[in-house]
Amino acid sequence: MEKRLTIAAGAHGRRNCPVSFEAGAVPANAKLVDADSGQELACQIDGSRICWILDSLAAGGSRAYVLSDGQPASADGVGVCEGDGRIDVLLGTDSFASYLFDSGRVRPFLNPVVGPTGASVVRELFEPDGSKEHDHIHHRGILVAHGDVNGTDNWSESQKNEGPGRQVHVRTESVVSGPVFGRITARNDWVGPKGDHVLFETRQMTFWNVRTDVRMIDFAITFEADARDVRFGDTKEGGLLSVRVPTALRGDRGGHMTNVYGAREEKECWGKRAHWCDYFGVLDGAEVGVSVFDHALNFRHPTYWHIRNYGLFAANPFGLSHYYNDKARDGSYTLAKGSSQTFRYRVYVHKGDTVAGQVAEAYHGYVNPPQVVEEQG
Repeated sequence: MEKRLTIAAGAHGRRNCPVSFEAGAVPANAKLVDADSGQELACQIDGSRICWILDSLAAGGSRAYVLSDGQPASADGVGVCEGDGRIDVLLGTDSFASYLFDSGRVRPFLNPVVGPTGASVVRELFEPDGSKEHDHIHHRGILVAHGDVNGTDNWSESQKNEGPGRQVHVRTESVVSGPVFGRITARNDWVGPKGDHVLFETRQMTFWNVRTDVRMIDFAITFEADARDVRFGDTKEGGLLSVRVPTALRGDRGGHMTNVYGAREEKECWGKRAHWCDYFGVLDGAEVGVSVFDHALNFRHPTYWHIRNYGLFAANPFGLSHYYNDKARDGSYTLAKGSSQTFRYRVYVHKGDTVAGQVAEAYHGYVNPPQVVEEQG
């Protein structure tokens, strides 16, 4: 196999941008070379696609590659390591993230998530101790949760009444390590306080091998209504992708938030629809930000944001009566028995503020990626 490929940046500048090419039948090993410089690039097979990272390409520019059979050069990539109740992700030899799901936890989450400055960009782990700094114990890092799923609270960890619902780790369906990305695919059972089954969720997390001034994680979250209709109720208490930022980044500690429309801070961002939101500030002496990108294929895109000064940052498309302060609005959504729904997000961690982190351009790398075509003839 030998194919000559051309990538076109299109209308947007590209930097640290994952790209892929539908190669059809792919060999066991593939080699990708820059056609002009002869430099070999790390590439990785993902089903019938070949993936790599486009380091930099100006708007309107193009680049040619040669894809062939062959043993690729070794690359220091993303390692995914299974442990007892956890899966650790390494970027080379450095910690990137940990997925924690042991039976003592109410629901799985990512913590830590190490950004490009070397500090974790999610809240520190702790147990309840009465500290005012340790509000909302259930905001444990990056998680998937909702406060009304067929009447079950699968958001809080409150012990009132019957207590919360839980997300039980059923199995790790796959782990992938590689030169371009690492991936965890986990299956979770969402249950009520008494252990009654509500729905199944498959959570796929892809960790990209970018190492300069950004980090990226892609989420594909699939809900399956296998046993009955599942109603996601109208409540602001939830986030199909939720991030709790560190104390130093909180909006009431000097941090800032903004969205795609230029809205600033909680008053302008909370309850509003936006393609992305960014939360940034100074952490351990360096400016860093965390963005969440809502994919264009998602239900009610652009999503609504439950984003707060105390550090919560959640994409929640269901809480319309709260966002509009209008009880006549009903944002609930019912997933019919036998059907499924997938929600996709990218977490983009960057150095600097929103502008320095080039968040707007990076969003287009997610929803409007550059096109790769095979040259004919």
